[in-house]
Amino acid sequence: MIRRTTEHKAVNTERDQLIVFTVYEQGTKKEQIKQENIFTKKHGKVVF
Repeated sequence: MIRRTTEHKAVNTERDQLIVFTVYEQGTKKEQIKQENIFTKKHGKVVF
């Protein structure tokens, strides 16, 4: 089972730097993810 992932950085209210790692449902296409998250620079795949 292959799922797509994205990674981006964020800052919380206490000014801590966070890395946000999102795993999408199986069958989601890269073009669809790019439309939803225009600020994400890193895309990948995870195999379970």
